[in-house]
Amino acid sequence: MVPFDHREQVLTATWTPQDGVRVTFSDLPDPWLISLDRLGRDLKVRQYGGDVERIDWVAEYDPEGGWVWLLSSVTIAGHRPSGLGVSGMGASVDDDEEKVLMSMADLVQNEVAESGTAWPWGDAVTAQSLLLQ
Repeated sequence: MVPFDHREQVLTATWTPQDGVRVTFSDLPDPWLISLDRLGRDLKVRQYGGDVERIDWVAEYDPEGGWVWLLSSVTIAGHRPSGLGVSGMGASVDDDEEKVLMSMADLVQNEVAESGTAWPWGDAVTAQSLLLQ
């Protein structure tokens, strides 16, 4: 895996419950932007045990593996931002919308949970089925 400082930044965006997803920069194809919008809608209606005030996102391309990783900094109401973190699975730049969405959900869910709230996990039900609503 290429160190973070050697990865190319290919997307920056924010999410708030009031404004939804706001992309400030993107070099990614449309399925990535559509998936990010779908993820934002799901975040708005599926939070438990705390209020996510804001999420800042940076997507980075790893040229060694060809994967894109969505890093998330989660801010819970009344707390400081968590700082950019990533855990989960990446997706290829050319993956379809469903694969991209599953990757994003996987990458974001741990960061949301570690910030003191919860968002549905894909263990019992696939992340894809949660996000298809």
